[in-house]
Amino acid sequence: MKIPSRLRLIAVAVLTAFVSSAHAQDSYVLAKKGETPKPGTKCELTKKMAMKNGVLKVKAGEQNMDGTCSISESESETIEYKAADKVKRTVTAGEKSQKMTMNGQEMPDEPRAHALLKVPVILTKEDGEWSAELEDGKEPTDEQQTELEKKEKDQDKSSDAEMYGTEARKVGETWTVDAADLPFAKQEEDTKGSLKITFKGVEDCGGKKCARLEGPMELTGKTDQGQKLSLKGDVVIFRSLEDHMDMKVDFTGKMEMSGDIPNGSMSMSGEMTMSEVTKVN
Repeated sequence: MKIPSRLRLIAVAVLTAFVSSAHAQDSYVLAKKGETPKPGTKCELTKKMAMKNGVLKVKAGEQNMDGTCSISESESETIEYKAADKVKRTVTAGEKSQKMTMNGQEMPDEPRAHALLKVPVILTKEDGEWSAELEDGKEPTDEQQTELEKKEKDQDKSSDAEMYGTEARKVGETWTVDAADLPFAKQEEDTKGSLKITFKGVEDCGGKKCARLEGPMELTGKTDQGQKLSLKGDVVIFRSLEDHMDMKVDFTGKMEMSGDIPNGSMSMSGEMTMSEVTKVN
């Protein structure tokens, strides 16, 4: 039986629409310029960093010493978006600890609580710049001021558009991001390097439909004390396609640090892991 031409045209139109839709679903917008979470949005952010049994070498005068160093940092924080230009952030838990041995002798070091632990912080945006202050209006300590400056840089989401682009990305697409456009690297002005991202596919993460992005990263920079620092490893990112937020970021790789210390020099290297998990309430 011959199929009527009208039915053939309808079938072709339906098939074309289906194919076009399928192709469109292979491309996704990962970021929008100037985009911020809607007022009323609340998030829980958890950060962890660890290095176990890093190799430590110290030269002090004529003496050479070998040892190991383990470092652990953790931070949990609630983030409340009051308005497009106002955010409240509160560190609910946070601690830094370090365990070191030199020539077989353990060097005691007490864990230190986060400088902003349970101290609410208000961030406001004016003329495109974020500024942070303690909610109670008190003058911050030097340690708190350092953490406030980190919050200001962390709150600047403009780099999301630079990191992911504002045009739709296709599954399988690969692009390179300069260190200057990486949110977690731009806190240090001397950081150089890049992250090569590949859009691996779409997966569920924490109940959110997310783009799975991964690739190798190499960064070099300096510590606050002036030592040279390098990171080399792999990054995996789960980015919400609805909220345009990184729901999970994992780094696994190697850290190396070296430089001068009073009356000598030091170097340290070891395997490092870092993770960030965001939950939207």
